[in-house]
Amino acid sequence: YLLDYARNQIWRKSADASPANRYLLREVPSWQIKAGDPDLTEAIDFHIDGNVYVLTRQGQIQIYSDRKLKQLKAVDLSKIEAPYQNQTAAKPLFQSLRGDTEFLYALDAANTRVIQIAKKPPHVVKQWVFLSQDAEWGRMHDLQIHNDKLWLLAGNQVLMYPAQGNF
Repeated sequence: YLLDYARNQIWRKSADASPANRYLLREVPSWQIKAGDPDLTEAIDFHIDGNVYVLTRQGQIQIYSDRKLKQLKAVDLSKIEAPYQNQTAAKPLFQSLRGDTEFLYALDAANTRVIQIAKKPPHVVKQWVFLSQDAEWGRMHDLQIHNDKLWLLAGNQVLMYPAQGNF
């Protein structure tokens, strides 16, 4: 699956030699999108598992029913405060969205945190904030979920949580 936010589409490429086809939405230039229309122009990442979950730059998770233009509930992550004590949180900078069978995981790189969102019904469950003196941790920009662990790409390091002992 490929995100084409410039053309307001998600493309799907099958394993065979056939060309990629539109998976979600038709090509609608950004200036022709009407209020209430699906809008991927601010999308930065997505997850597909029957529904399409789209993460926007502003921290919105838009949920579309599978291959249809109907938008379901959305979740607003921009309002979730980072639980720092005696510190001011930075303006969120959402970088990536991943998912498993039950949850979505959104990476807020500016606040070095991962927010866990339940899919049904969509709501925030918890967040992990990663604090360290290591400057690499402040450069988180991608994550993956594998074997019930979070794998975080931070600068030139791969961090794993939960870890055996320390990172």
